[in-house]
Amino acid sequence: MKCLVKWLMKKLPVHQEKAKEIMEQSDKNRITIARYKDINRELQVVIEQNHVAKHLIYDKGDNHASH
Repeated sequence: MKCLVKWLMKKLPVHQEKAKEIMEQSDKNRITIARYKDINRELQVVIEQNHVAKHLIYDKGDNHASH
């Protein structure tokens, strides 16, 4: 995606600011997702260490998009 944005910036200087915004937002989204994954892993470890997991009902699959 970054290569495409860089190419657009060279070809269409009028859209440089918008391309920069898109790149920055893309980076922010990537960081947010990484943080979420880290927190999720940490939470799973704490739940398992405190032996709470057997009392929880949760979906281990990746079918959240269907909700």
